[in-house]
Amino acid sequence: INTHENLNLIHKLGRQGCGYLIKRMDNFNQLANTCKVLVVIDLDRNESHEEYVGSITRNIKNPHANLIFSVPKIEIESWLLADKQGISEFLKISEAKLEASPETLMDPKSNLINLARKCKNKTAKDGLPPKVGSISRIGLSYNSILTDFVREHWSIERAFHNSDSLRRTLQLLDGINN
Repeated sequence: INTHENLNLIHKLGRQGCGYLIKRMDNFNQLANTCKVLVVIDLDRNESHEEYVGSITRNIKNPHANLIFSVPKIEIESWLLADKQGISEFLKISEAKLEASPETLMDPKSNLINLARKCKNKTAKDGLPPKVGSISRIGLSYNSILTDFVREHWSIERAFHNSDSLRRTLQLLDGINN
């Protein structure tokens, strides 16, 4: 479901947040000497996409052509929400409850969590939002539930049509595959 033409994901690194990825950009650049590397980092609250990308990439010494750097509009959750059919079926909610343009959301993660609070999928309802009184923004099972969602339900092809930043990323990848 989550494939795109000749794109084959071999290894997933990180899963420890943007800070982890930013600190290891030189390592990813070195890895790009042997294979294509896609680094996806949320824009989060940074106001200027160009300044944010520049602040990260200007510290990379001799960036390799195989190092692809992508910043989704605000947060990667906007890419998940861009597959309206997939997220609707997964959460067991009406597509009408989903934002028409997920990249216009100021906080896609909160939007997703709020949708989960009202959904009919018990696993998502119990695991995506934080427990009452928690200081965390997300539930304990947030990452594992969304990993399962991406693996089993999310369609990159459907999301492609509702997300400019995902479309740009795939175009970058298509360019590197040619």
